[in-house]
Amino acid sequence: MDSSETYIKMRMAAIPDLGIGTPSLRPFHFVKAIPDLSKQVLIDVKGDWYHITKPGHECQLERQDQLQAMVKLNLPELEMSFHDFCLHSIYARDARYLLSMEQLWLAFVMKENYGKIWENEKWVVMQ
Repeated sequence: MDSSETYIKMRMAAIPDLGIGTPSLRPFHFVKAIPDLSKQVLIDVKGDWYHITKPGHECQLERQDQLQAMVKLNLPELEMSFHDFCLHSIYARDARYLLSMEQLWLAFVMKENYGKIWENEKWVVMQ
């Protein structure tokens, strides 16, 4: 599961489109400190991951399977669409920007559902 600074930035920037995700089920079972961000990642009783946005508020950090479920295509269409995305998208030319499956699938969800691409700091509408 990706809890990197990049994935957290990508997910936080997607809040206007995706919302904050599924509400957590407390108590949290694990707290992972992230020194670079001076923040924490929390894991709830279901095993879902959350990032603290401000005291008392958290945003879900979706796993790959949760991101896949956000794309409303049947399985053959999903496979074909994701395959095309990986081979022909802007990310295929410079894959070093997406370092985990969660980052890759979040980029795919944002492109498919909202027509947006990641520009290192924010999601922008594709031209």
